[in-house]
Amino acid sequence: MNVLVARAVDNAVPVVAADVAGRQGERASHGTTAIIDAQGTVIARAEPLAPGLVVTDVELRRGIPGRGVDGPVNQAVTEAFLALWGSTDGSGSSPEIRVP
Repeated sequence: MNVLVARAVDNAVPVVAADVAGRQGERASHGTTAIIDAQGTVIARAEPLAPGLVVTDVELRRGIPGRGVDGPVNQAVTEAFLALWGSTDGSGSSPEIRVP
C-alpha cells in the first residue's frame, strides 16, 4: 500500500489499484485494492483476503503540482512519510521534522 500512496503524492493524482484477494490452495493473496486521493489518503479499501468491490467518489483537481515540483521540501510529503514509516531511530515515536 505504501507504494500506491507514494505514487499518488508524487504525481498529485488519485490512484485506483485493483488486485486479487483470497486463498487458492496453499497460496494467499491479501489484495491491495484501494482508491487513494492525490494527497495520499486511502479513501476506500477492500477487506484483505476477501473478494469485494470498492466504490467511492474521487475529486479530480487540475493544477496541483506533483512532488517533482517541490519534492523533499514539501512538508505534506515529509509528514506522509513519517506517518507511513514511523520513527527513524527505533524509539517508536516519530521525530519532528520541519522543512523550511
